[in-house]
Amino acid sequence: MEKGLLVDIGRKYWSIAELKRLVLLLQEHNLTHLQLHLNENEGFALNFTDSPVSKKYSENMLKELKEFAKTHEITLIPDFDSPGHMGSLLEQNPEFALPDSNQQAVDVTNPAVIDWIIGIIDKIVDIFPDSDTFHIGADEFIDFRQIEKYPYLVEKTREKYGNKASGLEFYYDYVNHLTEHL
Repeated sequence: MEKGLLVDIGRKYWSIAELKRLVLLLQEHNLTHLQLHLNENEGFALNFTDSPVSKKYSENMLKELKEFAKTHEITLIPDFDSPGHMGSLLEQNPEFALPDSNQQAVDVTNPAVIDWIIGIIDKIVDIFPDSDTFHIGADEFIDFRQIEKYPYLVEKTREKYGNKASGLEFYYDYVNHLTEHL
């Protein structure tokens, strides 16, 4: 039986020492998994550069945590949420934002955006190569009940899928593409 805990390290920084203490606590209470939520509109937890960045995790820091967790029989699950929850990453790449999303969601109609997201996912997979679970989120992208508030998405969808399209076909394709890639 799998029992776990999700920790949002995108919004709130936890030191590696704190995360290790959490791993020990999970082990003590017979939990099996620790899901690391890496991004939110307020922050992105990873540093993909060689330069140290305050309150971000380097590849080596997470590999250290992963090995520690493994020795204590806790499985780490990387969690990179998209196409929503992308505000912090879109600050540096505003051209990838879905119009009408307040810079919170990526434009799922743009192949360059999808390539960018796949690149981030691949870097995360490189940090967690032996993880058999990867959480892609895909929630809270837009208000699906009010699709008319996203005229760009509806127009692009109907151009590709025809006038009877719901406006969400690009979203479905996006999620399926990420799943197939993983």
